[in-house]
Amino acid sequence: MRKYKQKGSLETAGLKLSRRLFKMLLIQILIAAILLKDCATEDAVLIRLPDVAKTALGDTATLPAKYSTSYRVISIIWHKVDIDSTSQQRRSVFSYVPDLNIRRAYGVYKGRAQLVGQASLRIDRTTADDEGMYALSIMTDERGTDEKFIRLELHVPPRLEVGPSNPYITTWGKTVSLMCTVRDAKPNITSLYWGKDGGRIEANGYEGKYSGGNAKSSSLVIRHVTRNDAGLYTCFVEHPVRSAAASMMVRVQYPASIISISDPVEVSVSDHVTFQCVADGNPTPNITWSKNGRLLSANSYVLSGDVRTSSLVLNSVDANDSGTYSCAATNGVGQRQIRTTRLDVTGLQKEITTTVVAIVIGATASGLWFLICLCLLIYFLRRRRKQEERKKFAFYYDIGSRRDHATPSTNEGQDPGRHSAAPERRYARAMYDYKPRDDNELRLEAADVIEVLEGEAGDWCLGFTAGRVGLFPSNYVVFISASEAAEDGHTYSVLTECQKQSKPTA
Repeated sequence: MRKYKQKGSLETAGLKLSRRLFKMLLIQILIAAILLKDCATEDAVLIRLPDVAKTALGDTATLPAKYSTSYRVISIIWHKVDIDSTSQQRRSVFSYVPDLNIRRAYGVYKGRAQLVGQASLRIDRTTADDEGMYALSIMTDERGTDEKFIRLELHVPPRLEVGPSNPYITTWGKTVSLMCTVRDAKPNITSLYWGKDGGRIEANGYEGKYSGGNAKSSSLVIRHVTRNDAGLYTCFVEHPVRSAAASMMVRVQYPASIISISDPVEVSVSDHVTFQCVADGNPTPNITWSKNGRLLSANSYVLSGDVRTSSLVLNSVDANDSGTYSCAATNGVGQRQIRTTRLDVTGLQKEITTTVVAIVIGATASGLWFLICLCLLIYFLRRRRKQEERKKFAFYYDIGSRRDHATPSTNEGQDPGRHSAAPERRYARAMYDYKPRDDNELRLEAADVIEVLEGEAGDWCLGFTAGRVGLFPSNYVVFISASEAAEDGHTYSVLTECQKQSKPTA
């Protein structure tokens, strides 16, 4: 009996254990069924979409999207979600109905939005309003609508402005600050630095030549500007979208400086000397030459850039040209610079020998003697001609002289018809005053009328005026007719006077 009781107890325990195992298996099956049901529901549409898409403002933006489903797709719709509003208002961007092959863009996205690939949205010519959250909704015939979100970030490349001006003109010795202003960068720039003439500038803090010129302090400070600091400066920035750069020209005005001047020279008389003076500066300097404070004429011209040269040419120098010559350069910046050179003129020209000097002196003396002889010959010839003309008119002169000293006679009873007719008279009018040099010459005053007796074609003429006969130079008078003489009131002649003298007295 005891064996049967133990056997019954074991069977009862095994039965209970089997029931428990069955219950556990049933529970697991139920749980698996529920999980399978949930998985089947989640896998209705599997959308693969990244969290963020990035592009540059103005470029094309693509929101990449793919999906997988075993159900028939009714529609694919993209919305823009206003996450800043409490209602999270949506705005339709693009919709696609596969069964009817209907594609449509809405509002401001018309002509810019389209579906590419399986479900990706492409937006051309992006604007600032295009940035934000977008939702992709896919509807199937049995499982309804599945949705997923993506954010579009628009990056704006930086816009640079350099200054204070371009070109920027400063003066030697000053401290200048070159500004680089970054505008509209989104996100912020990652780095900023300056370069000069193709090389990068390394700032050494506030104690060095340069300071600043980085992302924290964009302005580049240049201390104690010199002529070597002139050039092309460029501000460079790095940005996630693209790098940017802006350049400006810096010009440094520095005092005039004389680069070179001709060495002192020693030459002989009549040699030719050329002194040159070369100077540079910004602005281009003016160069002047002087000797003992007296400015000299020189030729100046620009060689290249800020360099000017001036040439002082001395032709056929003599002993007076010896001395110190000064070259001065100035351009209005700082003080003018002066450098000097010297010229020493010694002895005669080397090529001139004693024989040559003797020949030159002899030729000069011969020429002077020839001129003296020629002048004497001309003088004697003119004197002889004058004497001959005086002899030629001596008879008439004597008539006039005798007439002046004769006692007047009275021939009032003489028949005037017994005398021959008077010859045709000729006259002259004095143009200038003439003072006689000899006793047989007439004194003339301007506008005097003289009756010409002889010698109208020669240098000297014999004439009558003021009751006197004498010689007068023909180049002091102009010959006129009797009618012109009558207008001047001239009514006397030699023959008339002679006729009156020959009449008998009463």
